[in-house]
Amino acid sequence: MNNITSFSQSLISMYIVNTNGQEIRAKAAVGCYHDMKGIFIESRSGRKDIENARNPDYYEGLNIIITRLIASNCTKLDIWVASTEMQNCDLKECKVVQEGRDAYYINSSLNPEEVRKDICKKQAAIKQNKNSKGGNPTKKLFIRVEGDDNVCRSLILGMNHVFEISNDDVNNYEDIDLNEDKRISILVAIKARRGQNSFRKELMKAYGGKCAITGCAVEGVLEAAHIAPYKGEHTNIVSNGLLLRTDIHTLFDLGLIKVDTNYKIIVSSELSDSEYWQYNNIKLNIIPILQSDCPSVKALTSRLTA
Repeated sequence: MNNITSFSQSLISMYIVNTNGQEIRAKAAVGCYHDMKGIFIESRSGRKDIENARNPDYYEGLNIIITRLIASNCTKLDIWVASTEMQNCDLKECKVVQEGRDAYYINSSLNPEEVRKDICKKQAAIKQNKNSKGGNPTKKLFIRVEGDDNVCRSLILGMNHVFEISNDDVNNYEDIDLNEDKRISILVAIKARRGQNSFRKELMKAYGGKCAITGCAVEGVLEAAHIAPYKGEHTNIVSNGLLLRTDIHTLFDLGLIKVDTNYKIIVSSELSDSEYWQYNNIKLNIIPILQSDCPSVKALTSRLTA
């Protein structure tokens, strides 16, 4: 019998981040479950209004991740209950969405809130004791994700990414304990970067609320990407940014997707067998109307040669 115990034990939980770059009171973790990569969403316990409630924003967190998944290139939503009491149950009994019967096949017309409500209704019906009454609609879940750890983390953290900064730039990060390295890699929460929210708003306006590369118009998964690395408030200008979907933003930060000075998209050969290859060698889907808002040639050049 397959059972729910076959998931990675070294999970590091992190708070889910909403579209405003704020952590909500709901945790998730990246991990593996029966050789599948995905996200564990922690269950809720206690009343939402009491001080010691655990993950009281569970519903909001699940809705955020579903919204980002719908906007991504995954094809279907596979979910299992991963609660402790279900550890001895067969995998088929733990699956919330059954393949071929009522699976969620992802498309842009899906309503995230309606999907979330349906998921909670279905998971409440999954019980170790079939004869017990009621059911918990906020059990711990595992959602399979078509992508690596970076894709999983982008679904949880949204606009949180790893940036490299020099020691000369660290005055902008007074709360970070630095080591002696000439250059360090740090995870910087968007909410800790002054001016980030206004930067995103300006990019949303310049790009008409659509991803510059894919044309995706789901606001919840659109992020402000810096072309030249962030080095203080003066780099939060529209011409040094691109409005990108979460997964595209991650690949852009990793250098696997670039944009040349003619606004042509360059996709790394490492992604030649992926769905991202369709964007290779074509122009940006969205280009700002105002010349002053268009991506800076100097910034694009610095990214190309990085």
